[in-house]
Formats: sequence, C-alpha cells, structure tokens
Amino acid sequence: LVLAENVTRLWRRLVEAGDAGRAERFAERLRLLAASGVAVAAAVSEPGPQDLTRPSTTATRVADGWRVDGVKAFCTMSPVADLLNVAVSYTDGAGRERYGFALVPTAADGVTVHDDWDALGMRGSGSGRVTLSGVLLGLDEISDSNPAGQPSAALMDRYLTSGLFHAAATLGVAETAHAHVVCTTQERRDRLAAGGRSRQLVAANAVDLAAMRATIARAAHTAQEHLAADTPADEDAALVRSAAAFAAAQAAKALIDRCGVQVVDRALELSGGAGYLSGNPLSRAYRDVRAGAFMHPLGGNRAHDFVGAVELGVTPDLR
Repeated sequence: LVLAENVTRLWRRLVEAGDAGRAERFAERLRLLAASGVAVAAAVSEPGPQDLTRPSTTATRVADGWRVDGVKAFCTMSPVADLLNVAVSYTDGAGRERYGFALVPTAADGVTVHDDWDALGMRGSGSGRVTLSGVLLGLDEISDSNPAGQPSAALMDRYLTSGLFHAAATLGVAETAHAHVVCTTQERRDRLAAGGRSRQLVAANAVDLAAMRATIARAAHTAQEHLAADTPADEDAALVRSAAAFAAAQAAKALIDRCGVQVVDRALELSGGAGYLSGNPLSRAYRDVRAGAFMHPLGGNRAHDFVGAVELGVTPDLR
C-alpha cells in the first residue's frame, strides 16, 4: 500500500510537470502492481548501525545498467515475494550521492532470501534477511528519490504513512486482545461486570483505545492534508513543513505503541492463566504488540528524539 501510494503520487507530479518519459516509467510500475498480482516486499531496513538517510546497499553504474550489492534485514514477506523494493544509495550522472529504489525480482541472479526469521513476536511475518550480491538491472530500473546522507522533505514524505500503517497494526492487535476478554462469552461478561478491579481494567482499556483511535485518526488526517498540498519551492520551507507532518505521525505511533502494550497486558491479566498458554490468542498478542516500538520509521528512541527536535524548532536528524 505504501509503495502504490508513493508511486502514484510521484507519477501524478511528473504528469503535472510535463515529464512524459519518467511519468511513463512510473506508470509501467503501477500497471505491474495492478495487473500482475505480484507480491512486493519492502527491502529498506538494514543490519545496524543503520543510517536512515543513506542505505548501505549500493547501486553501482556498470556498462549496460546497474549492479546492486547489500544486505537487508526485517524484509517482511520476503519468502513469498515476487519483487523486492530495494532502497539503495547511488551516484547520479552529475556525481551527486542519491537515495533511490530498485524493483528487484527475487528470482534474479545474486538474490538470496535467507528465510531466517526467528523473533519474539511477529513470527508469521517472514521478516528475515535478504542478500543482494552483484544483482544486475537495466538502466531504467533505479528510481530517484532524494539526496543521500541528509534529512529531506522528499524522504519524510515517502515514509510519512509507513509509521501510520505500523501504528494501525498495533491498534488492531490491542482492539482484538481487548475484545477477546470482553466479548468471548456471556459468562465472562457477567463476571467482569460484577465490579472490582476487573471492571476497572476494562475501563482503562476502553480509555486507552479511545485515545489510540482518536490519535491515529488525527494523524492520518494531517498526513492526508500534507500530501495533497503543493510542496513549497523553497527547500528549507519544504523541510520544515514535512518535518511537522512526519512528527505528527511519529507522535501518534509512539503513543499507540505505548498504549497498545498496556491494553494487551491488561487483557492478559483479565484472562487469567488461560491467556498465558501458547495456543491462546492473547499469548501471540502479548508478543506481537511489542514489535511496534522497534518498527521504522521510526523506532521508539529515534521517534522521541525527532519529535522533540521538531517541537523545539531544531532541524531533526534522521540518522
């Protein structure tokens, strides 16, 4: 969904700018996504330490195209993907270092999907490592994004909705965990309704869920308005504007990550010992809900640093 949204937005801007050649290349990508039924995995995260503004994975110009080399981590859905949307650093024709993307078939020579995902939670997501070693692509297979090694409006706009998608997943886990203990049986509802600490825990969950829903709705509205508006021609003004929208999404994600854990923990307490069994849905929710805090963009520590910088009028650093 993020990929389709970004490609569509870039295509529209190229059409409006009259850049027919590049617009047609993006249109071909949209046709591929819409008509072929391919599964596309995001290959962006890398083993640490990671610079979010400069991928360690590189695209190097060769005689008849590009050579891609690098290692990706947390490459969700990679074992069943047909294509990888790979974030790369490369040097353009003017000698400038750029951040771009390459659509790489998983069946291409030099691609190794390790299928080595073994984590506390998200056990069904297939988010293992992928190695790209000497993968050859055509001249038009690298799409440009923004300058590498620095925060930019283009970079933040491209990943603006990614944080909201992660937050939405966390909210869904929390809602489902709460519903599991509140709505499973009439007997359980009668017991919870009897009062005491159980009813207080139910009420606390209801309050947190209300805050989570309102927060993501507001952040999504802010993101929608931001992406629909014209980007200022002045780069500094564009950066300030994009940073404010990105910070709003990150603040929402941070709150939802924290409240989501609280809701699931209360649900587990309300369930009694049954929720601790590995076959119980709450056992999975307890593990999965904690993943939100580690999901870029941005992980919890970086998110708070970014939001604090924007709030204080300091240029944020995404590295």
